[in-house]
Amino acid sequence: MTMMAILAALALQDTAELIRRLGHESVDVRVAAEEALRAGGKPAVAPLRKAAEEHPDPEVRARAAALVRHHVQVRWHTDLEAARAKAVAESKPLLVFSTMGPLDGFV
Repeated sequence: MTMMAILAALALQDTAELIRRLGHESVDVRVAAEEALRAGGKPAVAPLRKAAEEHPDPEVRARAAALVRHHVQVRWHTDLEAARAKAVAESKPLLVFSTMGPLDGFV
């Protein structure tokens, strides 16, 4: 097994554990798990989608669905510098639509 495969397996285990914690009896544990999954980025989307559709606990389904929306939703900005900074901070691509001509540095 390659190092990348091992790291991927560990990340999936961590994601599964965090998803399980979304239904914990302690609100603090649920919130911490949600924050970790939010910071986890795109690799968490597939397991979160599955949890949102199939998990027996409605609390887990609701929180997982909200996290999926967070990771895949397109956000609209009118301030390009703020949009660029946010995209960089969230490790997400920046998609720019404009009828105002070239956007040097944003394409």
